[in-house]
Amino acid sequence: MSTSHLSTSSFDGVLRPTSSVDRRSSRLHTLARVWDAAPHGALWALVWIALAHGLVSRWLLTNPLPHAFLRYKVLKLTEDVRPEILIAGDSRAERQLIPERLAAAGNLAPQAVVNIAQSACESCNARAAYMTFADRFAKRPIVLLSVSVFSVNDRASHPGYLSDGMLWSVGLADRFRMVPISRALRATFLPERTGWARLAERWGKPWTFSIPNQGFVDQAGSAPLALPPEEFRRLITEVDRHWFNEARIDGARWQQLEADLTALIETGAQLVLFDGPDHPDYVRAVACTPAGRVLDQFDARIRALADRLGVPLLQYAPDWLGDRDPDALFKDFMHVNVPGAELLSERVGQDLRRLLETGRLQPPG
Repeated sequence: MSTSHLSTSSFDGVLRPTSSVDRRSSRLHTLARVWDAAPHGALWALVWIALAHGLVSRWLLTNPLPHAFLRYKVLKLTEDVRPEILIAGDSRAERQLIPERLAAAGNLAPQAVVNIAQSACESCNARAAYMTFADRFAKRPIVLLSVSVFSVNDRASHPGYLSDGMLWSVGLADRFRMVPISRALRATFLPERTGWARLAERWGKPWTFSIPNQGFVDQAGSAPLALPPEEFRRLITEVDRHWFNEARIDGARWQQLEADLTALIETGAQLVLFDGPDHPDYVRAVACTPAGRVLDQFDARIRALADRLGVPLLQYAPDWLGDRDPDALFKDFMHVNVPGAELLSERVGQDLRRLLETGRLQPPG
């Protein structure tokens, strides 16, 4: 039965029932008047743009990979080998996990491990890279994915840490809520931009540089962390203000992380989450600040998520260093230097070997 409302006739001013069918007819009439009044060429152009966008995003490029360098890195590292272990994610994997050291400690073939991580690479981009090049990896590879609080904070909207890949992955409403309209629109057409980028790669001048160290990026060097007390306090304040002021880690980006991890598992990849260590002095300094509370929330949430998905989580508390001087092994609060990366890679390799020996992980291939 159609619902009815009282409305005033524009002809005689008498109140009489108006059905839902009448209201739909009125809306169609309004749309017809808009069509008649607007330039038909422009409206048809919008229609074709919408149809083309739907075709590209729904069927042709369902996992757009925006980072040209990340595409090149994966292609280069898999030219002569089908790796069994993929180190993926952000800079806390890119600059902290050395494939050769990890393989040696894990009793694995040196060429079995590659590092396809990239600075500020969120889970959606790691997922897109894996799904785009899945046929270049071993069957059921182990994907060691770096996860951190920085990639799930909805209010950290700086372009360097919130990619178009993430904006395209979240819902349209979240996209426009998180960034200005111009950037939201740019992210909406990411599949088309990815398609054009691939054409440019095909027809343009190809990159020919090598990817050394099986993808590990040495940007930290071996210099120890040496900060005067006043500089240490300034950096703590800056990190707290920039990353953790009114942070929200339970919104659209967290939901996207859950969706990405689930999608990777459904492909048959053996997922292992890696939450890199922080400098012990930093952990103590932020213990009673907004940053400390957010870090505690993230720790609890990522543990619960790993348990729910049934995947291993490798976390390293401040005491993972034993009696070693942390200043000698860290570049900054959140990244180890090269000696620290060597030590951390060996520890991660040992933990992966343990997971394989206990049957929690299966040998890829």
